[in-house]
Amino acid sequence: MTQGLTPRLDAGLMTAGKATAVAIGSSVAGVNITTHSDAGDDFTVNTDKLVVEGDTGRVGIGTITPASTLEVNGSIAYKYLAVTAATTLNATHSYVSASGAGTYAITLPTAVSIQGRIYTIKSNMNTGILLTVNTTSSQTIDGATSITLSRYSSVQVISNGANWEVF
Repeated sequence: MTQGLTPRLDAGLMTAGKATAVAIGSSVAGVNITTHSDAGDDFTVNTDKLVVEGDTGRVGIGTITPASTLEVNGSIAYKYLAVTAATTLNATHSYVSASGAGTYAITLPTAVSIQGRIYTIKSNMNTGILLTVNTTSSQTIDGATSITLSRYSSVQVISNGANWEVF
């Protein structure tokens, strides 16, 4: 494909006596599939494996009737990261398991512009060793610039867009 060209397929389909437009476009950035936003104009993969409801924007995995913005009917896997040294978290991290005999810190990224992002941090440090969880740019975790975790304790934090909150 020549860069800059966008092949497009437009099809007029009949669904229950109603015309439905489907547009499939491709570019260097990926493939876009567009349907109407009317009730019943959903995008589905393999009947019930993946559903995007055109009228509500809800996404269902393993269900054809998602009741929430995202509904998963099945298990979910999170990226697991085991660390033994200081680590600064980023968008590729989710669950962090820290272990070791020496003291070090896990640093959260800036909370700005990532409202709703969640991290779970677990301390598997040796007995008597504390794990420190730090913030950046003078941000806080429930009012403190850092927290400490003892062996086998964990914390789950969420960005509120300016700071971090424990939940």
